[in-house]
Amino acid sequence: MDIVTAKIETLFQEKLLLYQDLLEVLKQEAACLGEVDVDRLWQFSKAKQDLAVRIDEIRHQILAVLTDASIEHGMDTSSFNVSKIMTLLSAPLYQTLRRFNMSLMTLKDEIQTLAAQNKRFVEDYLKILDDLMGIITATDQNDPVYAATSHTDRRANLLLHTEV
Repeated sequence: MDIVTAKIETLFQEKLLLYQDLLEVLKQEAACLGEVDVDRLWQFSKAKQDLAVRIDEIRHQILAVLTDASIEHGMDTSSFNVSKIMTLLSAPLYQTLRRFNMSLMTLKDEIQTLAAQNKRFVEDYLKILDDLMGIITATDQNDPVYAATSHTDRRANLLLHTEV
């Protein structure tokens, strides 16, 4: 096995491990969402960002190995495409990367599903809180429920709207 093959295989193994770590963080985040532990949720957010940066760094390193080996790929980290990379490599490495790619695709599907579920949970939770705030402040009635003399703004309650 030549040096290029060894480097690319090692980098793809690292990338696979990072995706497994990301899936684990999302599972922990899902468990934490039910507990509404905001401090831990912030930690998960940071962990996900750190993993995304590390995955991007691995992509950059893979492209650098290809460039150093004079393999023309025409990609950067934002246009990174494993299938295209596989077509540029020798048959033995192609087969190895094919197995990694299948594992990565499975992990990515699990990650997307879990991330969508977590996002939907947060959105539903924020909607419930927003509705409760609307009820308490009675934004759609003439007089607020808990403050008959209040001068509240009658517009929609935007207090809890945030990007998830």
